[in-house]
Amino acid sequence: MNSQPIPGPGSWKLDNAHFPRPVSPIARDIYTTAFPEGFAAGAKRYGLPVTTLAYRESGGWMYNQPHPLGAPLGAATPPEPVLWLISRLHPEYRRRRSTGRRTSEILAQDVDEWENVHRPARIAAHLALLRDDPGTLDDAALTAHVNRCVATFRDSVTLHSRLTVAANIGMGRFAERVSEVTGTDVKEVVGAVHGSSPVSVADEPTLRVLVDALRSEPDALRSVTATEADPATALNELAGADGPLGEAARLWLGTAGERTLDTFDVLAPRAIEVPAFLLATLRSAAEGGVAQADPQPVLAELRMQFGRSTAATNEFDALLADARRSLALRDARVLYNDYWSAGLTRRALLAVGERLVARHRLARPEYALLAEVTEIDDAL
Repeated sequence: MNSQPIPGPGSWKLDNAHFPRPVSPIARDIYTTAFPEGFAAGAKRYGLPVTTLAYRESGGWMYNQPHPLGAPLGAATPPEPVLWLISRLHPEYRRRRSTGRRTSEILAQDVDEWENVHRPARIAAHLALLRDDPGTLDDAALTAHVNRCVATFRDSVTLHSRLTVAANIGMGRFAERVSEVTGTDVKEVVGAVHGSSPVSVADEPTLRVLVDALRSEPDALRSVTATEADPATALNELAGADGPLGEAARLWLGTAGERTLDTFDVLAPRAIEVPAFLLATLRSAAEGGVAQADPQPVLAELRMQFGRSTAATNEFDALLADARRSLALRDARVLYNDYWSAGLTRRALLAVGERLVARHRLARPEYALLAEVTEIDDAL
């Protein structure tokens, strides 16, 4: 059990789902500022009765606490009759209740903006960082590169948190309402929609392009699918290949390979540091991917149980459309934001660490991951 002091007034929840280990100073600084900023914008946009979701660090561990609308951080939830009265008299509560009635419209706008504006911009921002080889930069350029990585990381967290409500509200409303009407367990309802988003089942454009290129190169395909293949060697050979195959491999390794694996922090390894994981992902995709159960029979049964009237069918289909929209955002907003940013920031910090080890100023490159940004500026 974590016995660290509580990070502030009120009840705080240990967030060991997103941060299963103590965090780095860089992740701490970003998440305690950028996440609440983005979440506040998303909560207001969807009419939630909270100001934000606050993050604090204590003893290296991350905690969060909902910040009630119209109350100071740490304030207890008022009694239900009082809350009912406030929600009808307080101007901001009334505005948000009105906004909440437009959830489907707002969600459709957010998904469209993500697909056509934000995701292309995030890809471009990360590819720009990827084009720099940190190990070849001089000290001043490496310092500037680290600062750009951290700034990109901060932007990613702000956008991720702003889209958190959008990424969950559609699925939440669908699961709750369908479970309520049909009596079906919520997990079964959610499972019927899972797989609607390609990203949710590890199907990304860069991976599809690489698999297509592999299938046109039988020798390369055999080297990937061979069970005795050394993961690091196989991936290096792909990255060094000529033509479309090498280009596709380098792009996939620069995206999927440069993401952190299990948490939004520079302390987590990048996928490229665990080549067996990457090769297994590629091998699975090349062999046809993991078979997904067809959700249509389950959805058809749920639709029938929900009601046979036109009104019931229309309600079910509208809720399902929103659930699919949310699912499209849920994983993509992480893969193209936090994980990629954290991975590229880790890459830059390890380059700093290697340089400081060579100058006998650090014992191990990984120690640079524990530095404050200002310490990096001073160290080089």
